Amino acid sequence: MLNREYDSQAEPHLLLPIETKVREFQGKVLLSCFAAEAGFRVVIADQNEMHRYLNYLPRGIYIDKSIAKTKLKSFQKNRRLGNRIVAWCEEGLSFRVPNDYLNHNISLEAYDLADYFFTWGEFHEKTLRQRIEDKDGKIICAGNPRFDLLRHPFREIFRTEVEELRERFGPFVLINTNFSRYNHFNGPDFMINKLREARRIKDAEHEAFLVRWRDYLGEMYYHFVKMTRHLSKAFPRQMIIIRPHPSESQERWRDATKDLQNVEVIHEGTAISWIMASQVMIHNSCTTGVEAYVLDEPVICYCPITSEIFDSRLPNGISSKAFSPDELIVLIKKVMEQ
Repeated sequence: MLNREYDSQAEPHLLLPIETKVREFQGKVLLSCFAAEAGFRVVIADQNEMHRYLNYLPRGIYIDKSIAKTKLKSFQKNRRLGNRIVAWCEEGLSFRVPNDYLNHNISLEAYDLADYFFTWGEFHEKTLRQRIEDKDGKIICAGNPRFDLLRHPFREIFRTEVEELRERFGPFVLINTNFSRYNHFNGPDFMINKLREARRIKDAEHEAFLVRWRDYLGEMYYHFVKMTRHLSKAFPRQMIIIRPHPSESQERWRDATKDLQNVEVIHEGTAISWIMASQVMIHNSCTTGVEAYVLDEPVICYCPITSEIFDSRLPNGISSKAFSPDELIVLIKKVMEQ
């Protein structure tokens, strides 16, 4: 068993755990390539497998995707073993409610154990400083390798997958959804129950707020189901692909659209490939809206209802907007005519 303390003079190692492969893998491979060029040796693995064998891995810099409370035990173990810890937050680019994001995603105890924390940008950094004083200068505005993939020439690594999707489905409309607080694969009450069990709901007022948020996304979900039916009828020769968030119930989407011959519910591969392959992407308050914008792909935010509290400003603000199925159909036709 290797048990030496981290030594900046020794051959440096990066330890890169992956929690959600479809979202993290390619970005961390890109980071690994740059790290290797800079002289690092990199260990990249499934998060659970890495934790299982952490005692036997070289000491080095452990890079996590979060500083949520759930990371605390992992950080403590890494510290005991002599690893340094840096982190970013995969949810930090686009969040709906700043106070809820800070309470849910930012643990001061986990932050204290980290050497550095990388923010997506200035807004993320400013939001973070509402909760963290950062006397030690640990917060660094550095971006995220996941979005570096969207730049030229790195986006070309998805070209083969893009061509395969186009050959498989022909021209298609992509709907990316982000309704897991309501349409979770463990049921609509799962996320609130989980927070309650973890004692992360402060009081009755906080719980009522979470219920309103869940119900708002439930209403949005049903609007998206109705919208899909409109699109299916308006574009009968066009495939319409629904790509749910990883935590959403795919079966519920399939049940809601099973009678629509030109609609499929699919969650495979990376969002980037699907966005690049589609004619146009539709979303509401989803990070993929930002990805589509950076990729220079047509993107529409469907807004059948709106909320100053629960809507995510960045992805919605940089997308074209449609407030009814008819408006959405007009925008899609304009894209197809280009």
